[in-house]
Amino acid sequence: MGLYQFGTRLVSTELEICEHLLVPAKVEQGADGAWAITRDLCASGAKMATFVHEWPGVDGEPCMRLRQGRDTFHLDAPNIGTFVIDVLERTISIQCPSETEQTTIEHLLVDQVLPRCLAHDGSLIVHAAGVEVDGEVLMFLGESGQGKSSLAAAFQLSGQKILSDDCIEIAGSAGNVVAFPTYPSLRLLPDTLSRFFPERLATAQVAKHSDKRRIPVGRDFSPAEGTPVRAIYVLEAQDPASSDLTIERVPPSVGLVVVTRNLFKLDPTDLRRASVLLQKAAAVVSTVPVFTLRYPRDLGALPAHAKTIRAHAVTLGPMLQ
Repeated sequence: MGLYQFGTRLVSTELEICEHLLVPAKVEQGADGAWAITRDLCASGAKMATFVHEWPGVDGEPCMRLRQGRDTFHLDAPNIGTFVIDVLERTISIQCPSETEQTTIEHLLVDQVLPRCLAHDGSLIVHAAGVEVDGEVLMFLGESGQGKSSLAAAFQLSGQKILSDDCIEIAGSAGNVVAFPTYPSLRLLPDTLSRFFPERLATAQVAKHSDKRRIPVGRDFSPAEGTPVRAIYVLEAQDPASSDLTIERVPPSVGLVVVTRNLFKLDPTDLRRASVLLQKAAAVVSTVPVFTLRYPRDLGALPAHAKTIRAHAVTLGPMLQ
């Protein structure tokens, strides 16, 4: 039974999980309270009449749909399979045909299912990239396709450590906000991969339905107490008439809306849990400054943009205490 770390939580499974996706937990840690993952090739899952919620993919079609049973949640990935989640027993049963590619299962597990399970536990899980710069974390939020992974890759080229390119756990209270990595990998499209990493790397396909390739970025996790968050940058589309990088601070009320919109949730209809996450997000934006970030989508200029963003972060005052 393998025991792994995902954010501040433990995951146990007998499945062979790619070592670039989940980091083995420390030996002295026990499995008590861990989320247990199994794969059931025979079960078809309970059939329920309606979907409670749907999450759209990049193409606008649902990439994940939620059904709710009496004691379980069913996350359906169209044409792939179902993840049956028992939040009381803390189990995730993967139900899919035997021919389903392992990479696709792993991709959905770390990008969709585990973040939502941790959010249901009460953790603040943000759809964001995170890089450690000078001992503090810079977070980059934005819709899929806005360039979070490419920007994270530019920071890596300058020697910075990537916490994740798509999912970060943040915790703390007003005056003390820290971040935790989830899975140590970087996923890039072929053009970005060839531009930033012209040498041949041992990459892997992210999923059958994606052209991205997964690049290992190391397995050195943050300290147990987390790493302080310096700033949150929200990637927005650049004005076609402008060729400059712009950074503008937004008021905490706007930052709260942006952060909340980018939170993972298992059941968006659960208003009680939504209220808890909203309060936690409010504590974050009362401490961590939030900025909009716009720049031309030019791969060649990304390393220079990363340098400019790093310089901007250095100018910020100390975190509130």
